[in-house]
Amino acid sequence: FLGKRLARLPKALNRLYTLFFVIISWVIFSFESVRDIGAYIGAMFGSAGIFADAGSGYHLLSNLVLFAVLIVASTPWPRLFFFRLRVRLDETGGRWLFVLRLAAGGVLLLLTTAHLVDAGFNPFLYFRF
Repeated sequence: FLGKRLARLPKALNRLYTLFFVIISWVIFSFESVRDIGAYIGAMFGSAGIFADAGSGYHLLSNLVLFAVLIVASTPWPRLFFFRLRVRLDETGGRWLFVLRLAAGGVLLLLTTAHLVDAGFNPFLYFRF
């Protein structure tokens, strides 16, 4: 019933709309009681009375590089960069593209494993089941 109205909105608003409902859905999935869901969603929108505290500043600063990478990754720039890189590598031969993909996968595996090992607390939802 909202399809036609949402189609007329700018892409940025459509993305915010989607992000809002994805976050709310994860909150609903994460908690076991309706009271906890209501309290958490209320706190997300300021009912707790505090916008930011020392813990928020710590988390923001400790994840600043990650936030910067994620902001850049959410733009069209990486797609354009890798498209141009692929065109250049295809001109020189396909084997370099294979080697680059393999190396990138290995580096990502090492980085994510290092991050998981470093994190003392893992709030990953499925570890609770």
